[in-house]
Amino acid sequence: MWSRLVALVVLSSTAHSFYLPAYAPVHYCPPSKEGKHCQSRIDVFVNRLSSINSLLAFDFAKFDLCMPEDVYHPRENLGQVVFGDRIINSPYGVTFGVSKKCTFLCKKEYAAADSSALAKIDFLVNSIKKNYNHYWIIDNMPVTWCADVDSLHGQDSTSFGVQCFTGFPLGCHVTEDGQAKDACRIYETLKKPDSVFLFNHVDIVITHTPVGLSEDGNSQLISAKVTPRSIKHPDVGNTVDCWNPQLSPLEIKHPVDKEHLVVKYSYSIDFKERHDLKWSSRWDYILTSISNTSIHWLRYYSAFAARWWLSYFSQCSSLVFCFKHYAATLPAITKVFPEMSCGMMGGSPCRLMSSVHQPIKCCSPVWLVLVCRSQWLSSLLLV
Repeated sequence: MWSRLVALVVLSSTAHSFYLPAYAPVHYCPPSKEGKHCQSRIDVFVNRLSSINSLLAFDFAKFDLCMPEDVYHPRENLGQVVFGDRIINSPYGVTFGVSKKCTFLCKKEYAAADSSALAKIDFLVNSIKKNYNHYWIIDNMPVTWCADVDSLHGQDSTSFGVQCFTGFPLGCHVTEDGQAKDACRIYETLKKPDSVFLFNHVDIVITHTPVGLSEDGNSQLISAKVTPRSIKHPDVGNTVDCWNPQLSPLEIKHPVDKEHLVVKYSYSIDFKERHDLKWSSRWDYILTSISNTSIHWLRYYSAFAARWWLSYFSQCSSLVFCFKHYAATLPAITKVFPEMSCGMMGGSPCRLMSSVHQPIKCCSPVWLVLVCRSQWLSSLLLV
């Protein structure tokens, strides 16, 4: 029970959610029934991208992906500030009950003669090779990616099966000798040697359960799952085609081997209704995957170590101040009260003496060390 609770707290931090799970449900309804008791707009937030293969995390805008016209940061809690979350809104338009099939999002063009464009492509390729992952949020829940763990890790056994992760990859790559890495192991079409593929399309499936009277149309969201795909859309305008089996995956290279590299982003949204699930148990399917979820333990260790050393140096400064104050006041005290002087290694631990109704501390160096060390330990426990 306690291990499951600790795992939930850790996951709520790594999943980049807004609040403690199971706190305040939000009711959603179709646009025709929207009112003060329910809303139709479903906000999709994106967080910074990170990788278990790197200590560095980058903001969403760093990857030259589709950005909204008006970027804003939602209010963050203390946990998000401590873990350095950088949450912003996204350009994905989601309305409850409104499905979208292969919707164009934005287009990015990279010219071979543009040095800044080449730098963006180079950064994108290196990030894909390091297996950077997206972290999205819908209704204070992490958008999950469910995949076959055995295929993902290149195993032939079926001991794990399908597991869900709180992030999904930016892309994948295949080595020169034809070894598919990370998510490329799952997709049969992503096997070309010495290739880097970008996931420029996502299929989002939102599961909800009805609440209250059936005629109200109010629902609560249970889960949001995404399936990333790599599609080379037609080059004509903003046309996108997500279901043509003849289309090849989107391969990106550096340097750009032609005058222009065009990347079109698209998405699809579908809704599913479930009557057998409850909003209070919507974290269960994520918790069952914790044993196979990659938690960036080094990230937490480095954060703790940084705070530990900051506390240590802060208390060292306090210790130096104690000794300086002791050395400055000891001659005056021994001159006025020679019979009450403190020895260098002994004497009374701390005496309060007053000449003009103002207390003066007379402390030995040993006692100062103990006092300052106790202050350091107490501050360390509060880190």
